[in-house]
Amino acid sequence: MADVVLRAQRRAVLGKKVRFLRRQGLVPASLYGPGLAPAALQLPGRELEHALRQMTPTTLAALEVQGEPARRVLVREVQRHPVDERTLHVDFYAMPMDVTIRADVPVQTVGEAPAVTVLGGTLVRSAETVQVEALPTDLPERIEVDLSGLTELHHAIHAADLDLPKGVTLLTPLETALISVVPARVEAELAAEAAEAAEAAAEAPPAAEAEAPPAEASGEAAE
Repeated sequence: MADVVLRAQRRAVLGKKVRFLRRQGLVPASLYGPGLAPAALQLPGRELEHALRQMTPTTLAALEVQGEPARRVLVREVQRHPVDERTLHVDFYAMPMDVTIRADVPVQTVGEAPAVTVLGGTLVRSAETVQVEALPTDLPERIEVDLSGLTELHHAIHAADLDLPKGVTLLTPLETALISVVPARVEAELAAEAAEAAEAAAEAPPAAEAEAPPAEASGEAAE
């Protein structure tokens, strides 16, 4: 994938006044990293949204701040509006290219599982990401998992089964199940058990209503 390019300017507006920037279609951001003084930035909202749709947590972007050399950055945090989900603020982390980092990489499935299409099983995803360590330039944006090997019910793909690119070290425990196929009835039973547990928790009295020991027993006077 070609580098995602982000164009920004230094930002003088700080604090609660950033709402005026958002009304102008600009998104406030922060830049930080080793040996770098934290910087307040602003980016055009539409361009930023388009770029974020192309990126994963391990995508290295070229951040071009007006009048400064481009830096390779990761998006560390995106704050969004709770209702319309528009981007309110972004944190960028400037990466030293010669230091390994740890990151959670999305697991993407490809193909179909015969145990689902032929045997009628249900595909269960137990993990959406795995943790890896690598140099920034070696970090994969995603790790693909081929489902065609799931030919029987109760078969599973574990972290140990992943085919990682060169230079990438897996930190997730090898025995971690990522994807499995279970009989449809088992999935229904699990869903029913989860619903029953939720109902029981909702019906349980609040902890504050639990019977307390007499004041005399604790040596404290009742208020």
